[in-house]
Amino acid sequence: MTAESTVEDPKGAESASAIMRKSGLSVAGLTISEAIAAQQSKDYRSALAKWHQVAFVSEENDPEQAARAWFSVGFLIEIQVHAVDADRDTLERAIGAYDSAIRLHPEYSEAYFNRGNLRCRLSEYEPAALDYTSSARILPKPRVYYNRGNAYFRCQRFPEAVADYDTALSLLHQHPDVAVMHLLHNKGNALLAEGKLQKAQECLRGAGSLGELPENTRLNLDFIDAIREIDGRPIIDTDSAVKKNGRLCIFMQLDASVEDLEPLKSVPHKDNFGNVGSMGSREMKGGPGGKGGAGFEIALQAVRGSRVRP
Repeated sequence: MTAESTVEDPKGAESASAIMRKSGLSVAGLTISEAIAAQQSKDYRSALAKWHQVAFVSEENDPEQAARAWFSVGFLIEIQVHAVDADRDTLERAIGAYDSAIRLHPEYSEAYFNRGNLRCRLSEYEPAALDYTSSARILPKPRVYYNRGNAYFRCQRFPEAVADYDTALSLLHQHPDVAVMHLLHNKGNALLAEGKLQKAQECLRGAGSLGELPENTRLNLDFIDAIREIDGRPIIDTDSAVKKNGRLCIFMQLDASVEDLEPLKSVPHKDNFGNVGSMGSREMKGGPGGKGGAGFEIALQAVRGSRVRP
């Protein structure tokens, strides 16, 4: 029983709890029913206390049930911090709960996935990618590869990000849990960051065949079109990518003059769509993308006649 096993009707959960009391259900079973009832009525403080009880009572005799209880603890902490900029200590408390769930149940795909999301919120992208890798090994779903692609992007591992977005696209017919448009948008950005402008352009134009482009995707396509008009084969210096005001800044040299680049200053470039939210109840599925995280930008440099093509 986990936080994702919530019932729809709080009164129904309370009734279930009463029935369980009369039936002589185990202490853990009764506490689970009370945790679900509290959770459904959004009494998260009580629910957390109950799930903690289940974890401690079950850990020795039923490690898998204890793991699910710890998962619910982490999940409920996430519910409370989902819409705000939580402090690091709170996020690490949730990570600690997922640590316990994974220790007791090493094949807990959802716990790895949720922990990866929290690590992304802390800008710990390499550990997050490892969590998504563990989650994908157990239960390969598009959202796992999509989120890992986003983590790889932040680590400047752009080819691996592109490969993950492609894998997510190939799995969508089985598990449609990510928006195709968001996958193509982020893949286009990864190709742009590699300097593969034509492929990035084709990717984003392909998204247009699915329907009206989101504004972010249309703006990025305009940005790539404008660069290609000046230089179709720019040189990317990913090794010198830096964090600038918290944003990943990628340097792109174009065979152009400073005057040539002036019109590009008015062409905006938009960040990736963010991660799909944590696995759990409907409250936390997060939808097909969210905020773009720390952001990134392309810094264009005009270098005319002094470059050696690769």
